[in-house]
Amino acid sequence: MHVIYALSKIFNLEISMLKCLQLKPPLFPAMLKLENRYMAKDLLGKSNPIDGELDDKIIQELIILKELQVELVKRLKEHDLEKTFFDVEIPIQKCILSMELTGIGFDQKVVNNLWSLSTELMGTLEIAAYTLAKQKFSLNSNVEFSKVKRKLKILPEQENNNSFIEIVRNWRKLHSLKTKNLSQLLLETKARCYCRSSTKTVTGRIILYDPDLQHIPRDFTVNENLLSLRSAFIAMPGNVLVSADYGQLELRILAHFSQDPVLIPLFKQDDDVFKIIAAEWNNISKEMVTEEMRHQVKQICYGIIYGMGDKTLGEALGKTAAESSMLSAQFKRTFPKINDFINKTITDCRQTGKIKTLGGRVRYLPEINSNIAQSRAQAERQAVNSKIQGSAADIAKKAMVNIEERLNNKFSQRKSLPTADHTSHLILQLHDELMFEWLNNTVHTEGTAILDRRETNI
Repeated sequence: MHVIYALSKIFNLEISMLKCLQLKPPLFPAMLKLENRYMAKDLLGKSNPIDGELDDKIIQELIILKELQVELVKRLKEHDLEKTFFDVEIPIQKCILSMELTGIGFDQKVVNNLWSLSTELMGTLEIAAYTLAKQKFSLNSNVEFSKVKRKLKILPEQENNNSFIEIVRNWRKLHSLKTKNLSQLLLETKARCYCRSSTKTVTGRIILYDPDLQHIPRDFTVNENLLSLRSAFIAMPGNVLVSADYGQLELRILAHFSQDPVLIPLFKQDDDVFKIIAAEWNNISKEMVTEEMRHQVKQICYGIIYGMGDKTLGEALGKTAAESSMLSAQFKRTFPKINDFINKTITDCRQTGKIKTLGGRVRYLPEINSNIAQSRAQAERQAVNSKIQGSAADIAKKAMVNIEERLNNKFSQRKSLPTADHTSHLILQLHDELMFEWLNNTVHTEGTAILDRRETNI
């Protein structure tokens, strides 16, 4: 996509994100053909992908696209997407391209050591699980796991304090670490890790992949061994890594949309909102709230918001469907306006066939009026999810554009890649968190500028 963006600037074309904004094919097959043609990894991986690649056919196709520009802009106006497109979707391409080229410092030794440690620990846990179960079984199979639980007569309410359950959960954490994270990172051979990105998502979220750096797990401990994948990512000498995190961005957006009189004041307290809710629900002080309690409240909040059923929510929380149903009812009683917002969002979407985010992005959901109950229910969940997640994506992308502008003004000679003069760069977009590699001696003065640009958006 970035090659097409670069080529489009030659012809003053700004069209590569139209598909993402729901102006769909088959109206523009030439554009889709071009885009798919130049998404090839071997072409994107070249240091200068444009030189020598502009044959006559490409030029002809670009001229065709130039002629289509008037029609494309017209359709953007018809769908009330022109401002979103030119103010956010086009500028964000430059930010993403710069981020991809910059990469993030990477210590391969940490990954190698984690792989070895995970393999060793998984072997130890397997033996322990087989010993307690008095049989061999697949620790990754829910069906076999359930059979063993029934055999050992482990009740749902006992699971959080059962050594066998803890062994299996730890094994699965390690298995996930190896298969979802370490296996990708073992392929990285350079001092910096470079991932690819896509903005072609229905909610407008930016996705990082190959490798996926948006789902690096938090540090955790197994048998007193610390497993910290995050420690593999490092700054250059003289630089530091700086994180700018909105903190519960989606929940804040929910508070804005719902105008819930109980939820809004919680954000005005100088503390973590999930911790505040956990303290209130458990009738304890905030200081007594554990990380597990906080995590449980977070899962309940987002699970209910996005339409997770009692059974699914119960599985995520390690509770029965009946227990999760009680928690769901408690949530709705605590924040009554949230349920009103969810119902209104679904009703409006059913009438118009679409939802609209804070930034103006549109998602069409025709299945919300389907005669098939399952399809209709899924579209209802997607309506709420897309309105909140899409708005969060709007805010994050606008922040990236604003901050990149600030960095370019501050460091006018800033180069695309980290050099001896270091400067400062956006290196990762983690949904509601932006990660920078920052020149150490300017981080305190420029950190305020980051927050200013991050907070002044939509």
